[in-house]
Parts: sequence; C-alpha cells; structure tokens
Amino acid sequence: MVDGAEYQFIGVDAAAGHTHFARYTPEHAEVILASYNSSEDRYVEDDRWRLDHGDPEQALREYTYQRPWKIEGEIPSHDFHSVTDPEYNPELNEALEGSIQLDDGEYVLPFRAPFNAVADILETEAEDENDVFVDYRPDYLELAPENALEKYQLEPTVRGHNEITGTKILDKIHILDRGSEEVYDSFQVDELAEDHFVEELSRVDGVDESLAELLVDDYSNLRTVSWAATSDVEHLENTYDMDAHRFFKALGDTEIYRNEQSPDAGKLHIPDHRDDMKQEDLEDVDKEDDSIQAGFDDF
Repeated sequence: MVDGAEYQFIGVDAAAGHTHFARYTPEHAEVILASYNSSEDRYVEDDRWRLDHGDPEQALREYTYQRPWKIEGEIPSHDFHSVTDPEYNPELNEALEGSIQLDDGEYVLPFRAPFNAVADILETEAEDENDVFVDYRPDYLELAPENALEKYQLEPTVRGHNEITGTKILDKIHILDRGSEEVYDSFQVDELAEDHFVEELSRVDGVDESLAELLVDDYSNLRTVSWAATSDVEHLENTYDMDAHRFFKALGDTEIYRNEQSPDAGKLHIPDHRDDMKQEDLEDVDKEDDSIQAGFDDF
C-alpha cells in the first residue's frame, strides 16, 4: 500500500535503495519508487514513472531486467486485450453495400457512412459499453474499447467536389497504441472492400475475375471504375482491350455504376497514369461524368 493506492510489489533496487511497486492501466504500467518510513510504518513515494509503450506487462518485464534487484517479486499479469483489425462485411446493411466492423464486430458502421453519423453511432454505443470515445472532428474520431491496449482512430475524406458541397465520409482507420500513440497499422476503407469490389465487377458482362482484379487494383473502388468508363477511355481501351462505351452500358445494366450521389460512393482515386490532371479538372470530374451519362440512353 502506497498512499492509499494498491500496487504490486516487484522488487528492491539494491543500488538505489528503493522498493518498487507497479500497477497496470490499458495505457501504461505505472511504477512507484518508495522508501520505508519506520516512524509512520508505511512506504512513502519518492518517484513515479510510467512505461507507456506497447503492452504494459512486457514493458514492465523489460524494466525489471534492467534493475540490480536485491529482492525481486513476481511480475503480475493483466486481463487487457488487443483490438482486432477492422473488417468489411457486405452482408450487414446491404442497402448501403455493407458495413465496417470494429473490435470483432462490437461496433458496426455503415460502409462509407457520413462522418457525423459515425460519430453518433460510436458515441451512443460507447456509453452503453463503458468504452472511451473522443470526438476530434473535423480531423478524426477515436474509440478505445474498455480494457483494450490499443484504440481506433477514424479519419474522413470528402466525397464530392470540395469541402462546401461535398460530404465527409469514413475513409481510413488507424490502430494506435493507447499509451505512446504509436500507429501500429492503417487501413483504407477501399482496401477492406477489395474482394467485394472484385465480386461486383465480375458480374459485369465481359469482365471476368482476373480483369476485375486488375481494374480494382488500378482504380481502387467502383466509383473510380465508373469514372474511367467515361473519362479514362483511352487507358481502358489500350490497356485492357475494352470497349469503354460497352463497358459503361454493362455497368449500368448490372446496377453497379457509381458516382458521387451514390450512397456508397467513395473518394475518386485518380490513378497514377493520370497524374497530368490539374486540380480544377478534378473538381469538375463528377459534373462531367453526369453530363456524359445523360448523353447515353443505355440505362
């Protein structure tokens, strides 16, 4: 017992003369260096350190390895867990082309949901689960499940022409260490749904699975594939030996044509071979697509 707080004894440093106690939180291992006050018959805190990088139990073990212990205690364990990678599930919220699942399905977010809707969902569910939710809009949102060693950081992008007319939607998900804030991994929503995009494109007349994989690799998502059918015609025809007009019609016939008005439309990913496009061209891309689409009577 040190100043009323319960800590686990981990050892006595022979060189410094300190007794060490420790406890865990999901963010860190907290170590107290104390000396015994015989007149008060208790330990008095001399210093306090936090080991805030990675698993607190592993950090505490590494800390003890460096000490010249005279008496060493047993390193305690903890019941904290690691969060799971985000996953895409096409069968949940099928009307919006699926959902993104966090923490092994504890949180379900509609695919490319508006960022304000994501914030509302996370805030409501975190209150019910005693998880930690922090709203840092417009930049990002953070969710730390209860007793988890890591947290999710969710980042938006603009779907549309610009910040004024566009809608901010969920675009990237990062996993961070709760103590050090180190980014362990990052996931782009398009990458999570790649298999679904390939499956959808494989239903299009004239597109087999291998071609669908190439198109998804080149254009990232269905919105950019749809854009390519009217605005990247030369590349489609020369690289993939496709008839762009026929492909455009087939996308409509299969009902997977996507533009910025589509509920599940993502960010327009201009491929590397179109790096000659200027910013003003990008802002007019969807308007051009709509006008070209209106010129066809195919669907």
